[in-house]
Amino acid sequence: MFTMLTMAEALKRIVHAFDLLCENPRGLSVTELADKMGTSKSTSSRLLASLVEAGLVERDDAQRHFLDVRFWTWGVQAARRLAVLDIARPHIAVAVKECDNPAYIAVVRGDQTIYLESLTPSSKGEAMFNVVSYAVPVYACAPGKAILAFSAEEVRESVLRGPLRKFTPRTLATREDLSREIETIREQGYAVNRGEYYDNAHYAAAVPILAQDGLPVAAVCFYGFRDEESLLKLVPRLLELGRVISSSLGYNRQVSQFVG
Repeated sequence: MFTMLTMAEALKRIVHAFDLLCENPRGLSVTELADKMGTSKSTSSRLLASLVEAGLVERDDAQRHFLDVRFWTWGVQAARRLAVLDIARPHIAVAVKECDNPAYIAVVRGDQTIYLESLTPSSKGEAMFNVVSYAVPVYACAPGKAILAFSAEEVRESVLRGPLRKFTPRTLATREDLSREIETIREQGYAVNRGEYYDNAHYAAAVPILAQDGLPVAAVCFYGFRDEESLLKLVPRLLELGRVISSSLGYNRQVSQFVG
């Protein structure tokens, strides 16, 4: 039986589809989207067909669906409204040049970590700025975990309640494991990614950027390490970088002293 959705219900379904496509950068088939949304294949097929026709979703030859590049454009425009980027970028550029190591800046929206910009060292000795735009579940990457650990208790609890999906053997996909990780991050002031979203990913470390009220507004991440030993050598500089940027935003205590 056909059920007419209200405008609010239809919009909620569309946004849910966008979220799922964002969480699955390798794309989704009609069946996969239907399973994740809890709808019929016919409903999923009609929804995706409408989004493809509207130019919001791309369909490849294998009949897998991806967010259209238009979302990247929208994301760039939204990111320009974040004052933290303008404040953080010069400090990160200095650190990237000093350490000869690339860095990301990321924010959290809902249960997703949104990577906004990367800065990489160049042969000329300057940091090269690049706009990026992709999302990773907050519990499966270093910047997401750094932000989560220093967020308000109700924010942490909403993620801990799950569902927590296991992407690789190292994903912290139980409440107990993720809770222990959060406590470790709060004690040491930084988070480490050991291949928790992509199985073959290099190591990364991140620290939160705290605003005047002591809550995180973003995170800065050093990435590209082949082992944890190499990563740990740059952690002191990363912690210093987080403190400097947080201080520029009006936060006047060290990250390691923050207790939410």
